[in-house]
Amino acid sequence: MRTMRDTKIPVLIDPKKAARQGISLDGVVPSKHLKRLLESSCGACSDVKAEITFGVDVQGLPYIKGTATAEVSLLCQRCMKPYHQGLKAEFCYSPVDETENLEALPEIYDVIETDEQESIHLHHLIEDELMLAIPLIPSHSNDDCFSGNHDVTIGDIPNVEETRKNPFAALASLKKRN
Repeated sequence: MRTMRDTKIPVLIDPKKAARQGISLDGVVPSKHLKRLLESSCGACSDVKAEITFGVDVQGLPYIKGTATAEVSLLCQRCMKPYHQGLKAEFCYSPVDETENLEALPEIYDVIETDEQESIHLHHLIEDELMLAIPLIPSHSNDDCFSGNHDVTIGDIPNVEETRKNPFAALASLKKRN
């Protein structure tokens, strides 16, 4: 097994060859290469720290396992102020080409297709995983949010108990008749 530590993660790699060689990568992806992640944030993103292992499982299938971490600036949807959010993505893929049978692939693996040169774009894979780790509704914790625990309402909210009539009130009047 070859380990490359504290290096720039390569942009393109042949995953099947890397799996046969048992390569492990431990390095960074510069944020300037992650344009979609930068566009999804408030414009600030740290360099991505990634650890990726290529190998072959007991069934002889090549795999790519890894983690990626970064910190991005997001817009809080409660107070509309930017804040920093740590992102962590874990992934497990098996590289395939268009001729392989995808139904035989175990469920633990996500599928990643190789291009004509049998390569994958490693930066795009990492960027995709980190984009999936962005919260659906970004927000500060309640203690840090500028709106805090204050609920915001627009207009008057009627008291539900005062406006709602008891649906069994008519039955009570029938019971009094008997």
